[in-house]
Amino acid sequence: MKKNFTCSLVYIFFSFLSLVFCILLGCGGGGGGSSSASTTTTVQPTTTTVQPTTTTIQSTTTTVQPTDNFGNIMSTGPLVESESGEEFWTKERVLEAVKNPLNMKEPFDKKFRISPDHKETQKIPDGVPKNFPPYNPNADKESKFINDILYCNDAPLGVSKEPFKCPPSSYELYTTRGYQYYPERTMGIIVYLKKDVAYSCSASLINKRMLLTAAHCVSSDATWHTKFRFIPGFNNGSNWEPYGRFSASQVLVYSGWFNNKFYPADYAIILLKETIGDQLGWLGFGWNHSPVGKTWDQCGYPGPPISDSMTLLVNRSAYGDEDCSAGTPCRIVVGSGLGPGASGGPWILWQENVPYANSVHSQGDTSCDYAVSPYFETHAGNLYSAAKNLQ
Repeated sequence: MKKNFTCSLVYIFFSFLSLVFCILLGCGGGGGGSSSASTTTTVQPTTTTVQPTTTTIQSTTTTVQPTDNFGNIMSTGPLVESESGEEFWTKERVLEAVKNPLNMKEPFDKKFRISPDHKETQKIPDGVPKNFPPYNPNADKESKFINDILYCNDAPLGVSKEPFKCPPSSYELYTTRGYQYYPERTMGIIVYLKKDVAYSCSASLINKRMLLTAAHCVSSDATWHTKFRFIPGFNNGSNWEPYGRFSASQVLVYSGWFNNKFYPADYAIILLKETIGDQLGWLGFGWNHSPVGKTWDQCGYPGPPISDSMTLLVNRSAYGDEDCSAGTPCRIVVGSGLGPGASGGPWILWQENVPYANSVHSQGDTSCDYAVSPYFETHAGNLYSAAKNLQ
């Protein structure tokens, strides 16, 4: 009896489990009823997804500013010559280069105003003047230098004609006291090869092994010139290289000149392998000096018909005008009697009888007696600093 009762309970239990199982299957089987209706509210079609991207990021032409025309500072890197420069640069080759001074023949705007009294229309900005100091190793032995006739010989070689129509300012052209003196001994010529042809330019020391010259004297057509040699104190006497000759280790210019011939960047710095400035001294270096009212001594070695390419001449003239035809910063225009061969020579700005290189001879016109040269602003200071960090 008890056994039958137990079997009945087991039967009832399993029957109940079977009923629950069937109910569960009915709920999940997708049949009709309120439970299955809830599944009809599945994820709706994606018609409300992310909107088209036509209203997203604007054109980059309005956000990315282009670099200026100077571009970046470029360097030749360490220069290694395949043969000894002393073997290559014989006296005959040096004189060959001197007879072939590089000349910038590209035309530029000649519509200059005659009167320099136009500061209100001047486009060259007034910056914060800055200088790197000069150095004269014999300052304690030499008399204090006076920026007057002591620097130049008594009688000028040439003066601007009056009344002048072409020159934007009057000028006087002088010979110097000689290579034995400071600052004359900081200047000289560089000889080099351009497409295997020997040329010469003018240059000056601006630190113990830093040489300032024109960019067109170190590169052209996106190609570096080669086999640079600097001869300080170069002259037409028997002792024509009184301090020797010195090779380059590196050259720095702006890519705006190297690649695009951007004339306001027509200046370069050559690093020499030897620290000859310790013995000869060097010019200071100044930038961001407003040119209005300034007077410069522009130095260089012009060739015929001005001179023999072996005599250092000084052209003294005041600010005359500015030329903006090549872009900004506008270049400085002065009256000048210099010519081919003077390229790269320093424009010396005297401050309290101390000489600062404040530009280089870039372009000129002997038929009209004027010169057009870069205005040294912040880019010039940056180039100097970059070179100084490498020396």
